[in-house]
Amino acid sequence: MIEGQLPAGTRLGVVELRVADLRRSLGFYRDLLGLQVVADDTASASLAAAPHGRPLLILVEAPGAAPRPPRTIGLYHLAFRLPERRDLAQLVHHLLRQRWRIQGAYDNAVSEAVYLTDPDGNGVELYVDRPPDLWRWEEGGVVMQALPLDLSGLLLDFRYELDHSRGIPEGAEVGHIHLHVSELAGAEAFYHGLLGFEVTTRSNPGVLYFAAGGYHHHIGVNVWISSRARPPAGSAGLVSFEVVVPDAAALDGIYRNAVGRGWAISPSGSGWRVEDQDGNTVVVRTD
Repeated sequence: MIEGQLPAGTRLGVVELRVADLRRSLGFYRDLLGLQVVADDTASASLAAAPHGRPLLILVEAPGAAPRPPRTIGLYHLAFRLPERRDLAQLVHHLLRQRWRIQGAYDNAVSEAVYLTDPDGNGVELYVDRPPDLWRWEEGGVVMQALPLDLSGLLLDFRYELDHSRGIPEGAEVGHIHLHVSELAGAEAFYHGLLGFEVTTRSNPGVLYFAAGGYHHHIGVNVWISSRARPPAGSAGLVSFEVVVPDAAALDGIYRNAVGRGWAISPSGSGWRVEDQDGNTVVVRTD
C-alpha cells in the first residue's frame, strides 16, 4: 500500500439522514425497499439488510424539517449495492408492482442501476456491479457511463425466478455515496489528500470519483448544480456517513494526516469525525 493511501478492505458504513417524518420515511425504506429495523425509539430508527445485520442507515426525525432547497450542495444520492443481478430484477419487479416511480435506469458500464427519490427528496440508487474483469480502465481512469438500462430485458432474463417477495436482500451494502459539492478541487483535497481515497476517474465533466482497493468508486462528487450555497441548518438530508477502515494502523495514519493538515477532528466511538470542505460530516472508524 502506498503511504497515505487507504488499504483494500476500506468500505462505507452507516449513512445517517435527518427526516421530517420518521413514520413516512419508514414507509419508504422499510415497507417499500424492505430494509429491516434493528433498533428504534420514538425519534430514530436503524435499518439493516437482515434482521440481525449491521446497520446501513439511521433515520433521525426532526419533525417538519424542510427539504434541502433546490440548487444547494449536499447529498445527491446514497447507493445500496446488491449482491446479485437477480436481486436488482426482483426489486424492479417489486417497485413496478407497487406502482412506485423509478426516476432513472442506467447502464453505468461498471454497474446496472435504478434511481428513486425518498420522501424527503434524497436520491437513492439500487445497483449491482458487473464483474471487475469487465470494468474498462483507460488513461483517465475507470470508464463510467450513463447509458439507458433495458429494464424489460433485465426482467426477462429472470422471468422464471421472480416472485412476490420484496426487499433489499441480505448481503447488500452501502456501496457508495454521491454529493453535490461547491468545488472539485476542495473535494479532492479532502477525500484524496486527507482521507486517502484514490481518484479513479476525472474524465467525466463536472464530477470526480474516489475509491479504495481498486473499486470503481466509494465517493462521487459533482458540481452539476453550479452553486456553492449550503442548505439551511436543520434541513432534511445527510447528517453523516462512515468510512470504515480495516485496521488501527490505517485509522492512525488518517488521523495524523488530518492533524498535520490542521483539520478539526473530534472523537466518535471507535474512531473520530471530521467535516469536509462543505460541512458534510464523515466518521472514520475501524471495524
